Amino acid sequence: MKKIFFISIFLIGVFALLFFGAEYWIAYKIKNSLNTRESRNYDLVFESVDVKLLLGKVDLNHILLVPLQDNLPFELEGSMDRMKMSNVKLLEYIFKKDIEIGELRLENPSFRLIRKDSLTNVKQSSKAFQDVFGDIIRRGIIRNFVVEGGNAELLMKGDSLRRFGSFTDLTIYAEGIETDSVLVTNMVPFQLDKIRTGVKNLRIRLSDKQEFKVGEVDFNYSESYLSLHDISLKFDDEILDYSHQLDYQADLFEIGIKEVRFDQLDTTSDVYGNWSVISHKMLIDSLVMVDLRNKNKVRGDDEQKPMFAGMLSRIPFPLDIDSLEIRNSKFTYIEIPEGNQVGGEILFDQLNAKVAGLITIDSLQKQNHLTMDVKADFMGISPVSAHFIVPYNQEYFSLDLDVSRINLSELNPILLPLANISIESGTMRRLRLNMDSRENSAYSTVEFDYEDLKLEIRKPGQLRGQKHGTASFLANIAIRSDNIPGKNNHRIARFHSTRNQYRGPFNFIWETTKTGLMDITPGGVVKLLSGRGKDFKKGD
Repeated sequence: MKKIFFISIFLIGVFALLFFGAEYWIAYKIKNSLNTRESRNYDLVFESVDVKLLLGKVDLNHILLVPLQDNLPFELEGSMDRMKMSNVKLLEYIFKKDIEIGELRLENPSFRLIRKDSLTNVKQSSKAFQDVFGDIIRRGIIRNFVVEGGNAELLMKGDSLRRFGSFTDLTIYAEGIETDSVLVTNMVPFQLDKIRTGVKNLRIRLSDKQEFKVGEVDFNYSESYLSLHDISLKFDDEILDYSHQLDYQADLFEIGIKEVRFDQLDTTSDVYGNWSVISHKMLIDSLVMVDLRNKNKVRGDDEQKPMFAGMLSRIPFPLDIDSLEIRNSKFTYIEIPEGNQVGGEILFDQLNAKVAGLITIDSLQKQNHLTMDVKADFMGISPVSAHFIVPYNQEYFSLDLDVSRINLSELNPILLPLANISIESGTMRRLRLNMDSRENSAYSTVEFDYEDLKLEIRKPGQLRGQKHGTASFLANIAIRSDNIPGKNNHRIARFHSTRNQYRGPFNFIWETTKTGLMDITPGGVVKLLSGRGKDFKKGD
């Protein structure tokens, strides 16, 4: 009995020795083989290795990511709390060169990307993270790859390091990786079965005064959708205050969006610079856009602005979206006239739009134009509808726009700051614009039906806001107080206009509408009397 007992103890001791010896040997082998691949760009320096042979698990603790290349346009350093390997074929690894891992999990990785110069583009900076993940995965045969709790700081190297961006909560869930089949279009640069990625609190400084933010990004490979939440492009100061800081006049934009979502997205697109967006449906929910122009500033050296087709052609990646829906949105245009500190606001609220055939890829243009239907509330007082047709192959668009009944005195918040005019009474029955626009000109028809129109001209300069009695009297004699269909002298404006090539198509639409209104009213006399004409002399 004693003999059997001692033999059992001996055998247990041998197995224990072999077991712990195997764990020690595996840990030793990992330490000495992890950084041996000649084509690697990074070394993984870690504090300790824990091997659990029976559970098939290996943990690397407190890891530093050390770059080996110094000829890249960026530097990427990193650290992580733990690298966890599970479902590892440890016994086979004792006799094989490569380790086979069921799942590799990176816990709380932290990255520091330093751009060496301002010419480093988005593709190069973004691809740096893809290269890191690819470099790690190539160290074994890895089936599934997980990143949780990742964050990064983005810096620019100059006389000192300047932070220009950051993100938090990077997550990656990749399944069915084939490391012998490279696919550089994925976040994990290999062929795989499924992948879902996300990031939160993305912030990018576009200038010293403006920042771009995205609250959350979620991409699901298997369900083919990409969703971006809480997007904003804003100035650090209030947009009006910032406009007063500029040396030159410019259109200033601020944007806020609740969600942008792509459904049935082409998942073979290269998300690292060679972008293409091919999607069955795109949704923009709760877009809030502000466009401000301060005319107190001198105009700089403007470049010529394209029309709609030219704007599409400038998108630097292929775009093919069957249908685009914009809902629950709002657009505000603010213009500050010369001599004023505040301006008039033109507001389109409850804006909803549908765009069909948004395509920039010639070979995919199944039809020769896109269409856009827009509905909105104008200044909260009248519904507006518009229908656009935009051909792809020429700088042309057609527009039909309708504005319903308005009490014209409700437009005074716009007219007074922009034109020194207020409306004492008047009712608009209808405003309709039809516009056939070429690159530099348009043939337009404006119908403006109204009744009982009476104006007040306000004084400019230091007496701004006081009624200009003489000018108001002359203006009301000069204008047509009624323009009603069926009555004598009903007027419809049909005219040819020339586009300012240094302003965009929406400005052309606005200027064309004003031209038609002035032709019907007539507005030229009013413009002169209100102080906006060049020959007007200030005073009573």
